[in-house]
Amino acid sequence: MSTTQINVSTTLDNLFLDATGQMNINQEVDYQCLFLANNTATGFYMKNPVVWLPAQYYVHFTDTMQVASDPIGVVPQTGTNVQAQLISAQSVAPAGVTNWAFPTASIMGGVKVPDIPPAYCIAMWFKRSLNNTGPTPVNTPDGVAITVSFQSNA
Repeated sequence: MSTTQINVSTTLDNLFLDATGQMNINQEVDYQCLFLANNTATGFYMKNPVVWLPAQYYVHFTDTMQVASDPIGVVPQTGTNVQAQLISAQSVAPAGVTNWAFPTASIMGGVKVPDIPPAYCIAMWFKRSLNNTGPTPVNTPDGVAITVSFQSNA
């Protein structure tokens, strides 16, 4: 799993670096990875998980967001093998990631991932495409909510 943890005390504005005007003009596309992990102590699986970006929580003035799963799939959290595609820079697309989903009004438009056993995880990729529009209105930053829906075997 990632050695760089997202800031959990400041949950806003921390997955992607703020885009500069030049990045927006260049219509830069950036990628970031988060791991979806099953940390249950009960031994229950995350069954039929779907990762989606609810449209009602998507604010976009200067970008488009997408989410996809990593082709390596579900792996042990503490495994020593590679757990996700590696990228050399935030603007380099992860190899083999093709199932991109846009924000959607329904869970049906999300990314379905395999069942996740306890102590396992899957890498999820996020893609931000700047679109050379703006500026973003004052006090209204672009943003999206990441939602995971699943069933338990309880």
